[in-house]
Amino acid sequence: MNETMKCPMCAEEIDSGTKKCPICKSDLETPAVDPIDAVVEPTFNFVWKNIVTAGFYSVLWLNRFRWCAGEAMDRVRMTSGLVNALMYTIGGAALLYTLAFAGVGPIVYESGAQAFADDGTPMYGLGIGGNLSMLAELGSIVSGIICIRIAFLLRSYVKDKAARLGLTDYRMNTFLLVIFNLFYINYCLVELKNRSAQSKQ
Repeated sequence: MNETMKCPMCAEEIDSGTKKCPICKSDLETPAVDPIDAVVEPTFNFVWKNIVTAGFYSVLWLNRFRWCAGEAMDRVRMTSGLVNALMYTIGGAALLYTLAFAGVGPIVYESGAQAFADDGTPMYGLGIGGNLSMLAELGSIVSGIICIRIAFLLRSYVKDKAARLGLTDYRMNTFLLVIFNLFYINYCLVELKNRSAQSKQ
């Protein structure tokens, strides 16, 4: 029976001495470099970019994450549909907040009944003017729930990375994962990246 080892990139069991992992296609003859290390960034940068882009940066970050992780992401069931759902809810909430704060006037007004312009011309509203802020808040809540779900899926990837670094006792705080979700995932990946660099010195 052939001896086996764990691939340093995807942690799958493969034949010892294999030059190229048949699972993730990583070249095992060169020093292992996790492509995710190129995606993670200082937590402060991650936060302010999300603030400036009203959360859209998280969608870009997740797509880069999925592209760099490749087939390994299949193991955490990270689907493009989940990321797309996040993009649509963030976009919808941002649009509704913009309409609510812009005061779109008689085009979208609260009662939905017939209204008249100054010259007496009848106008008809959409009947949702008073609910724009509520709908925007609902979109924000849904996007937050999606972020939490994605963060829990990515937790297994972070734990796998810690195991590959030999940090079998690495723990993630569930409360922080729920509250800060993707920000906490990025923080943990930055921490593991730094520990990996220290261990190679």
